[in-house]
Amino acid sequence: MILLGGCRSQPGKAMERKNDTAEAVKFAIRTAFYHESLPEITALFRGNLFNDSILVETDSLPTGLLPTELDTLRFKIINKNQVAILKKSFSDSTLPNYLYICCFEREDSTYNVSIQSRCFYPFGGGGSIYFTILKSGDSLIVKDRSTGSIN
Repeated sequence: MILLGGCRSQPGKAMERKNDTAEAVKFAIRTAFYHESLPEITALFRGNLFNDSILVETDSLPTGLLPTELDTLRFKIINKNQVAILKKSFSDSTLPNYLYICCFEREDSTYNVSIQSRCFYPFGGGGSIYFTILKSGDSLIVKDRSTGSIN
């Protein structure tokens, strides 16, 4: 007697491979907002020009790795040109700060990332948080952090 067997996958359920870098970005943003309290975080929510979305710019990551939603937060990804247009189009009092993700580096299972709440105008204030994040198995943990203000 010959017995044949095989693995069967459920139709419609594809295996989704996680991107470690995208997961580290989400973890860093979530940690900055909920656990480590990014300085000047409230200035990101000032005004209602962008349908309650937080503006986000980066120069150290492909924008496809940035989330457009995370938990209850919504993000609108912008670039340097859009930042310049917004500076010209609105007054200082109506624009919220924007989230700037910079200095994102990965070395083996360690991520270094700086997240800033930036004002559109010079000397408008803001704050930053810098993380060293370690990937251990399927978990991400904050190894080190520092915060500061932007003047």
